[in-house]
Amino acid sequence: MTPEGKHVTVDWPRFNGPQDLHADLLLGWPEELESLSVVDPLRNGRFAYTTKVTCMPAMGAIRVGQETWECGRSEALGELDWSRGFLESVTPWKWATASGRTRQGQTVGFNLCSGFHDRGDNENAVVVDGHLTKLGLVSFTYDQAHIMQPWHINRPNGRVDLSFVPMVDHQSYTDAGPLQSHIHQLVGRYSGTITPEGSDPIAKIGRAVQQECRARYRMPSFG
Repeated sequence: MTPEGKHVTVDWPRFNGPQDLHADLLLGWPEELESLSVVDPLRNGRFAYTTKVTCMPAMGAIRVGQETWECGRSEALGELDWSRGFLESVTPWKWATASGRTRQGQTVGFNLCSGFHDRGDNENAVVVDGHLTKLGLVSFTYDQAHIMQPWHINRPNGRVDLSFVPMVDHQSYTDAGPLQSHIHQLVGRYSGTITPEGSDPIAKIGRAVQQECRARYRMPSFG
């Protein structure tokens, strides 16, 4: 992290067949951009900590093969997800996040999670033009056997009502003795509304990321 923000570089050989991916980006963190940090005490002296920052203005370039995309602060937004913890032996969760702009020009980002931090101070929030509002617990409804079918995320009071249509599923598996995990990282398209407290509903339509994870640990996690 620098005074200007978070500098991110990515080098991914053979990202798309013979094509390599390279990215060099600066994610800005203006003073007026509010973020979310949660510390959650777990059983048997364990804990989980996370910081989530949405709507970070991004500048730099992404190159795949010979094709390059330039990112400007007025167009591109990035996010920061930083977590540490000594997790419980079985830790499943569903997570969703997005950052974008409405047709009216508002900058809107959200972070939603279920199955993790549910017993303590949850990590569900929406950020509108830099101001963060907590949302309370949410539910994810989907077909676990057909994960590329549409998902629904909602809150009983109607403040969250989102549909998610997956486009790409990046799966990762870990089987290292006491550490096992199976993660679906989905890129897709959201539609629906989120309603900050004391505000009108905000329509959310755009591409973003969603994740389902089932993990089993018998050691600390430092991911």
